[in-house]
Amino acid sequence: MRPSQIRNLILLALLLALILLALTSTVANFIVEYNWWKEVGQVETWISMLWYSIAPSVAGALVAFIALWVAHAQGLHFAGVRRRDFRVYSRLVPLGLVVVALIVRLGLD
Repeated sequence: MRPSQIRNLILLALLLALILLALTSTVANFIVEYNWWKEVGQVETWISMLWYSIAPSVAGALVAFIALWVAHAQGLHFAGVRRRDFRVYSRLVPLGLVVVALIVRLGLD
């Protein structure tokens, strides 16, 4: 392996470890909350509350992603760039647009 590949693997491992560390608290909170609602016999109420709190955020992020995707595609078309000429870029752009859409959606709350 080349040194740049080793460095990329180390950076990816660190990024995954940070994401896992950030999600640990959220997942633990989710499990505790579910068990509490199960204990009081109101799991359906908890699921309804969860649905009404998450669905609007997901819908907003989806609308933002679609708007960003259309704007990006129109910009590429205007510039005369074909996506198939840049395969790695074409695979990374949707991930970047998802991140930007989530940031935009979080900023609206």
